[in-house]
Amino acid sequence: MASTTMVKSPSIKARIRTAIAPWRLGEDEPDFTYEQLVVMAILMNDGEASEVEIHKWVLDTFSFYREQLARALRVSTRKERWNHSFQDYFPHTFHHGLNLTFQGFETPLREVMYEGSGSDTSDSGDDENDGRIFSVTDAAGAEFLCPIFPHPPRAIDTSAFDFFALPAELRGAIYGIVFSYPKSGLATQLCRKREPFYVSSRTREYEHAVSWEDCDILQGARNSETAIRTRPMEDILEPLLVSKQFYAEAMPVFYRTNNFHATSTSVLYHMLIRMAPNRLQHLTQISFQYHGNFGTETTKAFAILAQLDHLKKLDIFANKQEWIGRGSFVPSSKRYSSVMNMDGVDKLRAIRGLDRVTFHGSPTLERELKPDMLKPKTKKKSTRAGTKRKGDGREHPLTFVVKEAKAKKPRRTYQSG
Repeated sequence: MASTTMVKSPSIKARIRTAIAPWRLGEDEPDFTYEQLVVMAILMNDGEASEVEIHKWVLDTFSFYREQLARALRVSTRKERWNHSFQDYFPHTFHHGLNLTFQGFETPLREVMYEGSGSDTSDSGDDENDGRIFSVTDAAGAEFLCPIFPHPPRAIDTSAFDFFALPAELRGAIYGIVFSYPKSGLATQLCRKREPFYVSSRTREYEHAVSWEDCDILQGARNSETAIRTRPMEDILEPLLVSKQFYAEAMPVFYRTNNFHATSTSVLYHMLIRMAPNRLQHLTQISFQYHGNFGTETTKAFAILAQLDHLKKLDIFANKQEWIGRGSFVPSSKRYSSVMNMDGVDKLRAIRGLDRVTFHGSPTLERELKPDMLKPKTKKKSTRAGTKRKGDGREHPLTFVVKEAKAKKPRRTYQSG
């Protein structure tokens, strides 16, 4: 029997050295993303590294960034800047991207330690290393860095795979893995066209910066130090363009599985009107911060919620002290005498068919509104026999907004002469 020879794959460090070799002494910027540089730095440091160690590896490895640092130091010296940390001198062109890397949803970084002010590093007065240590496993790093490796360690089968030949149950499980995000929810804000959604996460007072388990605290993500930045929605949902069958099977999973969080009722309104009707009706769980003081947008947002057939869970954050208390940041002219006088309360009370509704911060709203909101939905009246209807008969949830605007629009009168 002929003996076989086992070919050992090169180590992850050896593969990284091969990938970076052409760029180490060049004058051009290395052809690596910020995320790839960070992951490589951590792997070359035996899988764990602080921010300062990541900076040091990049500078020691690539002459391009050393030159950029030297230029930044010369500019800083001319401007008589002093008493700045190492990170402040680091070139903005790199440092800004590095900061965003730590918020990347798909970057395989894990924060393994955060010692805070009680750590030994803080006693020296040097805040360059705040005690945060990030780790990347060899397997996750190799998968993430696969595009930059010149020679994959094994042959890749590029033949087509009949995905739809899989059992429906297995396809559903795959959709759930691809389109499910942390339970803390996809937080939204008033966005530009290409502004990404964000994933809310726990604050840095917790042991870990990111919670992939149960998370009871839902916050606005833009100003949170531990917020994870997701890809733009058009990229997240790009797989839906594979085929009509993929769209029909996977689209409901994304909207039905995830919790969508709005940082205000105004944001909630704009989030809802930007969703297509066929996607809007798959929403099952929504959370939002109810501060009132957004007028008709609040009322319209709640009216849309009342028309969502599959909405089952609502988390409403309404701190009454912010809007009726003397210590409120809201001007006295805009405060409410009672939370029951806030904009949209009647529309909120009209929502039906929920399995769970929780009011955070306002027992009054919960006591007054929750019993009605948990009542079953009333069945819609059927149309008269013989009446012809175009399409599938489903009305866009925003139709009432258009009707309302037309009803209130004053008629113009003209005088001759």
